Amino acid sequence: EPPPLIAGTPQVFAIEGLAFSTTYWLAMVTLDEVGNRSPVSNVSSFTTPSQSGVTGSGPLVAGFHLRSSNPMRSTALFELVLPPEGAAAASIEVFDVMGRIRRRLDSGSSQERTVSVSWNGCDDSGRLLPDGIYFVSASAGSFRQILRLVLTR
Repeated sequence: EPPPLIAGTPQVFAIEGLAFSTTYWLAMVTLDEVGNRSPVSNVSSFTTPSQSGVTGSGPLVAGFHLRSSNPMRSTALFELVLPPEGAAAASIEVFDVMGRIRRRLDSGSSQERTVSVSWNGCDDSGRLLPDGIYFVSASAGSFRQILRLVLTR
């Protein structure tokens, strides 16, 4: 069980020991320091891939997560869990609300399945972007996920 993060921050953790080709349903309940219990969250489901074609170790399910607060004030931290086929060709881009690419983030050139990336609120030229809503897109192989991020200083 990971320690809790700041309220409103997405909480992400790895579930290990899952069987191949199996559907799992997940829901969450939280307890505060005095034992008050939250209602059950929305239930989500996913199916793990078949064993064929899976190599290496680590998480099987790809994902892109914000690891800092939203809205961001200075730096946003992201974690990208890559699918096996996407480890060498990951891209992370920041778009404004008009759909223009404002920044291409370096996702590294390693073969690691988990990549940590930060964004300082600047465009590709190093200029501070104005406060507003931005979309951060991560893609690798057949995986693509977009996060919405509010920049305010």
